[in-house]
Amino acid sequence: MKKSTKAWSMKMRLALLALAALVWITVPVSARAEGETVDTWDGTAVAFTKGSGTEEDPWLIENAEQLAYLAQQVNNGTDYKWNHFLLFSDLDLNGNEWMPIGTDSNPFWGGFDGGGHTITGMTITGDGDYVGLFGECRNFTADSSYIKSVTVKGANISGKSFVGAIAGAGANISDCYSIENTIYASRCVGGVCGSLIGKISGCYNSSSVSGISTAGGIMGSASYEGNVGNGVVQYCYNIGTVTVSQQDSSVGGITGASANRYDISNCLNCGKITGNGKNVGGIAGSTDSNYMNFIGNCYYNSDLNNAGVGEGASDKVIPLTTSQLCGALPEGLDSTIWKEGSVDTSTAKATDTGSRFGTATGTYINLTKVAKIGETKTASVPVYNYVTTNGDDWDTYTLITTAEEFVAIGQDTANCNENYVLKNNIDVSRVELRSIGDPGTPYIGKFSGDGHTISHVDMTKENDVYSSGLFAQIGDQPSKKSGKVMLLAANGDIVSSYCETGGICGNLSAGEIYGCSFTGTVKGSMVGGISGVGGQYTMISQCFFEGDVQGKDSAAGICGMGGTIDHCISIGNVKGNGELAGISNSGDPNPEKCYFNKDICNVKDDCDLGHSTLQLTSSGFFKELKDNGFDPAIWTKKANDKENGIAYYPSLGENNAVGVKYTTGLQFERADDVTPTYGQDITFNAKALVNFATDGQPVSATDGQPISAEDTEGSFEIRIGDTPVVSAADFKNGIATYKAQTVGETIFTLVYTGTNSSFFPEQTTKDLTVNINPALLTVEGKGIAGGTYGNKLRELKVTRLTAKLGTEPIDGTWQIQSDDDKVPYVGDSETYTATFIPTEHPEYYQTLTAQVKLEISKAIAPKIQDLDLKYSWAAKGEKAVQIPGLPEDLGETTMEVIMLDNSMNVLAADPDIKYSEGKLLFTLGENTMDDIGEHAIVSVQLRSKNYNDIVFGITITRTAKADREDTPDPDAFDMTFTVSGNDLAAQITTDRTDVEFSFDGTDWGQTKSTGVGHNEKVIAQIRYAETDDYNASPAVSKTWNSGHGPLNRHDRVEPTCQAEGSIEYWTCDVCGLYFASADGSKSITATEIVLPKTDHSWAEGYLSDMTGHWHKCGVCGITSNTEKHASGGAATTERAEICTICGYEIAPKKPAASNDDDDDDDDDSSQASNTDQKATGAATPPAATATPATPGVVKPSVIPVPPTTPAADENSKEDAAKPSGEAQDTQESSGEAPQEERIDSMTAQTSDSQESGTEQITETSGKGTNAGRVAAAAAAGAVVVGGGGAAVYVTMIKGKFKFK
Repeated sequence: MKKSTKAWSMKMRLALLALAALVWITVPVSARAEGETVDTWDGTAVAFTKGSGTEEDPWLIENAEQLAYLAQQVNNGTDYKWNHFLLFSDLDLNGNEWMPIGTDSNPFWGGFDGGGHTITGMTITGDGDYVGLFGECRNFTADSSYIKSVTVKGANISGKSFVGAIAGAGANISDCYSIENTIYASRCVGGVCGSLIGKISGCYNSSSVSGISTAGGIMGSASYEGNVGNGVVQYCYNIGTVTVSQQDSSVGGITGASANRYDISNCLNCGKITGNGKNVGGIAGSTDSNYMNFIGNCYYNSDLNNAGVGEGASDKVIPLTTSQLCGALPEGLDSTIWKEGSVDTSTAKATDTGSRFGTATGTYINLTKVAKIGETKTASVPVYNYVTTNGDDWDTYTLITTAEEFVAIGQDTANCNENYVLKNNIDVSRVELRSIGDPGTPYIGKFSGDGHTISHVDMTKENDVYSSGLFAQIGDQPSKKSGKVMLLAANGDIVSSYCETGGICGNLSAGEIYGCSFTGTVKGSMVGGISGVGGQYTMISQCFFEGDVQGKDSAAGICGMGGTIDHCISIGNVKGNGELAGISNSGDPNPEKCYFNKDICNVKDDCDLGHSTLQLTSSGFFKELKDNGFDPAIWTKKANDKENGIAYYPSLGENNAVGVKYTTGLQFERADDVTPTYGQDITFNAKALVNFATDGQPVSATDGQPISAEDTEGSFEIRIGDTPVVSAADFKNGIATYKAQTVGETIFTLVYTGTNSSFFPEQTTKDLTVNINPALLTVEGKGIAGGTYGNKLRELKVTRLTAKLGTEPIDGTWQIQSDDDKVPYVGDSETYTATFIPTEHPEYYQTLTAQVKLEISKAIAPKIQDLDLKYSWAAKGEKAVQIPGLPEDLGETTMEVIMLDNSMNVLAADPDIKYSEGKLLFTLGENTMDDIGEHAIVSVQLRSKNYNDIVFGITITRTAKADREDTPDPDAFDMTFTVSGNDLAAQITTDRTDVEFSFDGTDWGQTKSTGVGHNEKVIAQIRYAETDDYNASPAVSKTWNSGHGPLNRHDRVEPTCQAEGSIEYWTCDVCGLYFASADGSKSITATEIVLPKTDHSWAEGYLSDMTGHWHKCGVCGITSNTEKHASGGAATTERAEICTICGYEIAPKKPAASNDDDDDDDDDSSQASNTDQKATGAATPPAATATPATPGVVKPSVIPVPPTTPAADENSKEDAAKPSGEAQDTQESSGEAPQEERIDSMTAQTSDSQESGTEQITETSGKGTNAGRVAAAAAAGAVVVGGGGAAVYVTMIKGKFKFK
């Protein structure tokens, strides 16, 4: 009984203990931790005392010391196979160095249940293998071998290989979490397990994992070692960072390398995976396809990782963005195991001011159990503001970047509740489109084009695909689910056999279309440029359409039927059999601030929405749009291209601008065709016309003719030439009047200033020629032409006449027209014709004449000086004296003597003083010398027809001699200049004998000369000489310039290469100046006379010796610098070494090979031969070659050398003839001795009067120079001079030849 009671008691205790443990496990760790004591390890080991190790009665680990005891026992050899352990509390290992449970030689074979508890403060250092809470675990095929429900948090773990927070090498692991640990190993390192050989499920890692090679968020590597089936990795989640450094090492979000028989499924990685090379994956770094069974239904963060599996096979590894990972559970993840993510849009902030893009705080998808312990991770999630008016409408989105991605939306109805943003313009010409959504599954998400364009839409195929617009149906009114499409532009063609058809949407059932545009053709039954049909509570606002709309039942530029339309523009042509409207049919009877092009769309317009093309494309109209509610953030107007004639409508972005070609012109004409006259009003009509082309537009109301409109934004002005005659203010409704102020064909220029015009350039002009006749004038009055005598007819002043234009007097003068210089006399009674000459623009008037009478008064006579006449006492008889200054046209003239005093009988006794033809006639009395000084005084008055009376006096005096009043003609004498020493002598000359000269006005004589300087002003005087009856006359003067006297001419001297030349010039021997001409008018300097030396005239051929070759001047004989020979190749037995430039033989041919093997004998023989030749004195030169041996190469000839002495040297003679210093200058830069020096140094004389022999030299020029001779001698090396005397040896030392 006791035994039975005891057994029952034990079973009861175990049952209660298990129940308590079960309750404990279900309480979240965070909840248990608060207010409860966590056991802290002191570093010791204490045996566990509770439990028996069975599954029903596991060993209880109640504190850290007991956990350390477990490690101690296992590592000492107790494997605990078939034993079970239960952790009973949270543990804090307090940073003490932890010894992993199990080693490679003593692994753990039992089962460990963490009971949902957390172990913190674990520290493992060093470079050991099999490192973690557990080191190595085995017996993974048995159900009794496992690790589950334990969390390691805040640990620092490092090792060499097989390192993980839960186990270094794990068997079966489930529901274990590695949180906020730092884990490092050289290889095979994982957040949970270093190397997995069993199964793993429901595990989570948020720790930082790094290594040199092979690392994973859950396990570093996985290699299943079971005999049956595959290892399983499922429901695992990594959010920690994983990094390896070795090139191409395997690193993955779940496993680094999966080498052998593993199925990985239903796993998720949101962490950043970093590696180098190809084996980097969001799920697995690499797999072995030969042993791999399956990786599928796994997801990874594509914003952080590029691939799901780096290298190897994968069946279904799906990339998800951060936004998606913070949203609903993807397909295949069990909602009982996983918890969906979320985005808190209330935290959204725009990335830039005014940007629709922003970020918000998102919470990642999580394992449900992990979420329960409060372990959640957030991320910055991209969001987009889908608001269309005011406020915010932030939401997550999927970015669309390609045509294929856009097409994919319509291929799966599951996408109809997703949000999208178009990242860029896309071209859909190469894909087959279908409408997004359909009546059964309408689009209820949000789609923003973000101002981008979908181009080349082609939805014209008649097939089973439901196509009625880019979106078939937006929203569902019965279910109150709405959708939104915004800021999208598209172009192309949409043709549908279904009921509703629109460029953007077929049926807007519930929701909104905002800021969208469509350009192209839309055809169907109920058709709109934007939407075919609009529901009762829908809104189409800020939209634009351009193109062709055709509907069987109804058609309109924006919405075919219904809907609320606000701030929209259509420039489409609307056609159909039913209801037609520029904006919308039915629905909204008066669309708010909407406009259509009435030039293109000819429909009924009860609401007065139609505007002309000119209005819609003008900048002023666009300003009105912005002032009237059109959103300036999305609407723009591309500036009209005035230069190329393209006007642009308002558009949703400049990239979507729609233009129409146009031309401008001015209409400028008269209001009537009557020829105007000067002073009359001319009325002009002016218009600035803009003609819009219909090419490229569907059909216009003008049947293809240009659409013409009048521009009123500019201003008119009329000019004649550059002078404005009609200002802008004078124009009223294009009409202006001008009072003609010109005559003849007058060109009027209409100027249209388009500064404020949307279409015209800065200035446009058009000319109009108007023929204006002169005005007809009338005359009033009887004219009198008056003046004093002497005036010509045309100079008379005409008075008492008035010229009038109508009733208006015209300023001007009257003049008697006369072709001659007739001067009317006093009393002329003829009648003359006077012509009116207007003061301004006489050409503006027809000729006006009138008859006038003359009234001529006498002229005022010039004052006549009294005459003072002197006659010698012996003069007598009648005298006729010309009265000086008397006019010749006196007319009939009489003279009266007013007073006469002849008391001394100077005049005859009965003086008869008369006037005749301008002369005074009188007779002198007979006087004696006693009458010298006596005089007679007469006063007379002349009375003429044309002048007033003239009174003057005459005094006649008797003198010893009379004065002469006339003077000689200055041209009757001249002056010559002759050289006199260093100066000049001036000599006056003339043929007259009754004159005398003077230079100073005092010394007079018949012949006069004086010394003067060079280039001086010389003044001479001349007068009539004194005679018996007359005194000398007054003198006249004449001025000359002395110049330089005769100049010496110098002929031109041509320059040579030896001497400078000179131009032709003249010199003054007195002052030494130089002149460019014989008259000395232009002086020049001595420098200007000089002509510089010319270049040397080098001979065509070369002179040469063994040192090189050179040219010789054919004029002065000087030589150029010596140039080195250019070898054409070393000498051979076949050819000599020849200079390729001058043809000089640098080295002779080599001798042919001898059959005699004894070289010394050959040398001796040669020497003997030479000796014999010297002895006989018969040195025979080789024969000269007549032609070159090689084409283009001159073979040197051999010539004898004459006896050489310095006096006989040919070049020495040439040097003597050369200008001083020239010989050495030409070769100074080469550094060699001058040619002459080389030649001189080679002059040799024999001693002791020995007979000179014959030297042999070569020359290439054919002239033979000493240089050539010496060169030949040098080439020979030694030349025999005389047979019986000494020999001359020539050597070359440092570039010079020396004789010995």
